Amino acid sequence: IQKLAGGDICKGRIDVYPKTRENIQVALRVSRVNQLLGADFSAEQIKEIISRLGLKVEAAIKGGTLQIEIPGFRPDLTREVDVIEEIARVDGFDKVDTIFPVASVRPVRIALRQTMLRKIREVLCHTGFSETVHFSFVECEQAENYLSSFASTEDKVISLKNPLSSENDTMRTSLIPGLLKTIQNNLSKGQKPLKLFEIGSVYFIDSQGKRVQKTVLTAAVLGPYELTPWKPRGKEYDFYDLKGALDNLCSHFGLQVGFPANANRSYLLEEKSANCYVDANELGYIGQLSPDKTEIAEKVFVWELDLQKLEKSLPPRPHFQNIAKFPETYRDISILVDRQVTSQKASDLILKAGQPLLKRVELYDHFEGKKIQSDKKSLTFALSFQSKDKTLSDDEVSPLFETIVQTLKTELDASLRE
Repeated sequence: IQKLAGGDICKGRIDVYPKTRENIQVALRVSRVNQLLGADFSAEQIKEIISRLGLKVEAAIKGGTLQIEIPGFRPDLTREVDVIEEIARVDGFDKVDTIFPVASVRPVRIALRQTMLRKIREVLCHTGFSETVHFSFVECEQAENYLSSFASTEDKVISLKNPLSSENDTMRTSLIPGLLKTIQNNLSKGQKPLKLFEIGSVYFIDSQGKRVQKTVLTAAVLGPYELTPWKPRGKEYDFYDLKGALDNLCSHFGLQVGFPANANRSYLLEEKSANCYVDANELGYIGQLSPDKTEIAEKVFVWELDLQKLEKSLPPRPHFQNIAKFPETYRDISILVDRQVTSQKASDLILKAGQPLLKRVELYDHFEGKKIQSDKKSLTFALSFQSKDKTLSDDEVSPLFETIVQTLKTELDASLRE
């Protein structure tokens, strides 16, 4: 400065810093030094390195902790970790070993909802269904028509403030409109039969003004059977095919679905529809869509299930039973009943009257035609009797069978079909 700039040299040292920096005290743990640096320094080694930095160390070591006094001319050192970094610099960064971190790896737990959805997709795809995905927006009229799928008469649809078009101005209240569009597109290209399903959300406003969103499962079938050796040619999918697919799906979750009552929905045929129950919980409905609602010549059968209720109905864990030691004894019963009598009601009566030896009741034939009275229908059930203690004889099964016949006559005015 004096030689090049002509400055004057003052005597002594002049500090123009606004405030004198005082020395600060920092506690340095020997264990922390070794933990961060992956080294094995002793307290004496650390004291020797710190002394070379101009830091003062108290002679006494308390509990493996060094008390360090940092002078004011080292404003960059304010914390314990700053001192540890200086130790690594002086000792040499090249001496710090490369060590991979040690940590426990925990697998990601899949939620019960995700497990259920994966299982649904797997079972339905293996059954021959194809999954579809549609927009959540539909025409207002369609949303109103299918509002009763999961909402009550007091609930309302949710309209969009800025819709893309008049055909997509309302949040959907059912997945059926989207499936019907896909069905029409496939039928127009000659593609049938069709077995489709979709997992999605429906929306509405409840009576208290709150917006409600439900995750539902909808499936639809229509058209003739595929040309396979194990299915009769010329026959079409019907209500019982879709019901069988639903029974198969629920059996994978350890659930048994009941159909105690007709589904009271305007877009379903009353005589070919039913509500779906697990115990006392209503999951949804199944039935044939009314032809005047679908504008499709083919018979379309659908089910819709509330997946939130299905999830709550799942058993906490599967229960296993021992294989029966004694064989089953089989009987068939074919009855004539009024057409208004549901097969579920008849099945429940048979199961109740045949206790404790009657284990299963399965409907395998339903007939309505010219060979019987016009106001009657024929139901044929397969009955399975079994005891845990012995092989049943005809003398033990026959009284139960007669009790079942008398119960059906008394309760349903049924008669055996000859």
